[in-house]
Amino acid sequence: MHSSTATDSFQLNYQILGKLSDVEAVSAEWNALLERSACNRAFSSASWYIAACRHNPALTPHVISVRRGPNLVGLLPLALAAAENTVRFPTHLSDYNDIIVASDDSEVALNLLQHALLTADGYQLILSNMRRDANCLRAAKMIWPSSELNRMFRVTAGCPFILLPASYEEYLASRSSKLRKNLRRAMRAANENYILARELEPESFSPGRLPEDFLSLQFARKGAESCFEPPLIQSFIREALQRLFAERRLRVFALFEKEKMIAIDLYMMGADSICSWNSGFGAEGARWSPVKILNDSALRCAYALGLKEYDYLRGEHRYKLSWTNRRREVGRLEIGERDYRRRQTSHTG
Repeated sequence: MHSSTATDSFQLNYQILGKLSDVEAVSAEWNALLERSACNRAFSSASWYIAACRHNPALTPHVISVRRGPNLVGLLPLALAAAENTVRFPTHLSDYNDIIVASDDSEVALNLLQHALLTADGYQLILSNMRRDANCLRAAKMIWPSSELNRMFRVTAGCPFILLPASYEEYLASRSSKLRKNLRRAMRAANENYILARELEPESFSPGRLPEDFLSLQFARKGAESCFEPPLIQSFIREALQRLFAERRLRVFALFEKEKMIAIDLYMMGADSICSWNSGFGAEGARWSPVKILNDSALRCAYALGLKEYDYLRGEHRYKLSWTNRRREVGRLEIGERDYRRRQTSHTG
């Protein structure tokens, strides 16, 4: 384990975890900290990070951890991409990335970002798919004035979401009559033809079966245009989905014709949200309006769990906008070591 330890007045001790075995050794602590944070429970999990690095030979783990005494209080889960001369989050398939700290622990977030910059060793730091309320951006605002930060941060996508009203009935009443009518028609047709929607549970549906069922239906829908077509992405997804589903960080809804799965929808769990990530269906499933029916199933689940948001993640597709009532942005923060050192010099000059 490569160690880079610095102790300041707050007694924060840093380590850089540069091997997967180092990361695996702290995975239980990692996930315990994640539960106290505002970060996405899937994209920021140890399982997701480990799978992303294990199946990309171009990456070397570079997780910056910080402890206060014996307690893990912060993580910045980065990876070195030597060929690109960058330090970055390990996969573009994460819709939300961030520093992992307990909610509102801005001190640790700031110290983690500063430590990442000072130990970059000439690499460019690229922090992508960050929400405007991310811990990373909050920390950056404490280092740079708005004029400089605006130069370094670029919006890359919009994320429509539903800020859930008090009840399912109130939400549905807020939507257009066309959406409500189409949903009723789809539900009626499915019921009349014994097409059933249900949530898959890891206790009764084997986690080992999930990746193959998902990939099969994803390719049936999108073919070679699927973002999961590259073999390394498939191997990553096979490990990640299995582990996230078993850990209940991923929830899955599917349509069945008798015992045959004909459509599937995957949802990553946020701290207080359910997040629609990717789906799949072939011709057999397409005729039953699977997007409408499975969206409705996940929406009812969100209410049953007492969540505050139903999030469609990146991409402002027309069908998403008909369901949603809010929008947020994600972007990319690119920081060179010179940017940080120049800011430090201006503070001391």
